[in-house]
Amino acid sequence: MFYRKRVVLIDRDAQFQDVLKYVLGSIDKILIVNQYTECADALKSVDRDQPDIFIMGIDFIFLKGPEFITKIKKKNPRIDILVISDYTDQDIVLNVIGSGATGFLLKQNCLPRLQESIECLLKGGAPLDPFIARIIISAHHTGDNSPLSNQETTVLKLMMKGLTSRMIASELGIAKDTSKTHIKNIYKKLEVNSRAQAVSKAIANKLVPSNILPKLAWYFYYSTGMLLEEIVSISLVSEF
Repeated sequence: MFYRKRVVLIDRDAQFQDVLKYVLGSIDKILIVNQYTECADALKSVDRDQPDIFIMGIDFIFLKGPEFITKIKKKNPRIDILVISDYTDQDIVLNVIGSGATGFLLKQNCLPRLQESIECLLKGGAPLDPFIARIIISAHHTGDNSPLSNQETTVLKLMMKGLTSRMIASELGIAKDTSKTHIKNIYKKLEVNSRAQAVSKAIANKLVPSNILPKLAWYFYYSTGMLLEEIVSISLVSEF
């Protein structure tokens, strides 16, 4: 008797889980061992479930998907994680992949591709919806000599949208202190002392896609950002 890969489903939509379970039931190489509606519950039970594959969404209440993925990959890098979500925001997609997800399908059209994607995982591949693959490729259309990591580039783009370190942490599903550390590292690598300077240098050196902000919005952000920094005297790790 051959070994069947142990699969755990995590999605806030219990009905969608049932649909997945039905479709996956025709694949004799896997065994669904448990289902959860929250990542926090799946994390508590990971030693008991002993999963080989997680099939999951990313929007949860108590523990966000990217943070869960990071914790799971740190605990056992060999576990495969297939994300199925409707999120197509570039920053979210890149954060999910950067956290350690093995594959990413769009929920709206995942069912016809599900069996093929599982087979891809079992063969050591990384199943990606074509739209998600294009997002990942487009994200690398920046300057060739960027000193920033992928995660730092993602944080920088959120900074450009005006998000605070707390908001960035919430958006990416990471700890607030981790968000602040990324910002400090960005300042250090770009040799700047403020967000406005960091954003200005990033655009000038093409460290982010040129269409990250409309031109008018950039001028507004730059002017207000500079004003805020003059008033509040922002430090490297302060909130604004």
